[in-house]
Amino acid sequence: AAAAPVPAATAGGDAAGAAGAAAAAGGGGAAAAAEVQLGGRKRAAVSVFKGQSFIDLRETYEKDGRQLPGKKGIALKMDEWDKLCAAAAAISQAHSARNTAYKLLLGGTRQVAISEFKGTCYVGVREYYQKDGELLPGSKGLSMTGEQWGKLVGGMAGLNAQLGRS
Repeated sequence: AAAAPVPAATAGGDAAGAAGAAAAAGGGGAAAAAEVQLGGRKRAAVSVFKGQSFIDLRETYEKDGRQLPGKKGIALKMDEWDKLCAAAAAISQAHSARNTAYKLLLGGTRQVAISEFKGTCYVGVREYYQKDGELLPGSKGLSMTGEQWGKLVGGMAGLNAQLGRS
């Protein structure tokens, strides 16, 4: 699951739906990026938007034989990515133990949580919102199976190398 250079990808606050499609098509000021295929249509990519680097966790769709970024996903800032990388082993352990009480605050209303749906355990990296004093999962984010999470963990070194980090 090593990262390989690919054509321009996207990032940017999470305007990666429409703006991301434009950037992937060659506009929008995005730079060349590394990418890790997580399985299905999900991928993780290093991208640059307006001079800032992001890790974009996103579902893609196919158009004219090209994989383009879809609306489902989240672009992590570098401090959020650092927290995710530092906690990778703990997140993997919580997933293996099916510990749905596990939460990791990435910053603001973004967090990593373990969830279970129809007997399958997921690692979710998601933005939350408050309603009636309760934090609820928002639409910005990506849920990964254990296999997909493992591919992301395996690709972290390559993504960090693309960022110029060790």
